[in-house]
Amino acid sequence: MATAIITRRNEPVATLRVEVARNIWRRARGLMGRQRLAENSGMLFVYPWPRVVRIWMARVPMALDVLFIDRRGRVAQIAAELRPASVQWTCSSTAVSWVLELAAGVAERIGIAVGDRVAVHMDGAAWQPPA
Repeated sequence: MATAIITRRNEPVATLRVEVARNIWRRARGLMGRQRLAENSGMLFVYPWPRVVRIWMARVPMALDVLFIDRRGRVAQIAAELRPASVQWTCSSTAVSWVLELAAGVAERIGIAVGDRVAVHMDGAAWQPPA
C-alpha cells in the first residue's frame, strides 16, 4: 500500500490509500472482480515509461473515476463515472506515467481537477513518475 496526496497550488485536496500495480500482470488484473472501493482508497497503475494508456471495464463490477497522470505528476485528464462491465475503451489523450482508479463520484466529491499534482509515498520514500 502507498499514500497518494493530491494538491492544488501546494494545498492538500485529498489523501488516499492506494494499492500499487507496478508490473504487467498486476496492471492487467487491476480491479477485476472487486465489488467496491472505500471512499479514500484506490489503485495506482505505474507504467515504466510515459505512454497513451487504454483501459476498459469488462470485468470490473463497479463504476470508477480514472485519473490519467502525466510524467510531471499532474492530473492530465479525468474520466468520470466509467460504467461497470463496459467493453468500451477509454484512452488517455496524452502520454501518461500513472493511472489512478477511484470509486465513481469520488473525484468530483473531493474536488480533484485537471492540473492537480499527485505525489505518492511508499515505504517512507516519495515516488516520481518516470520521465
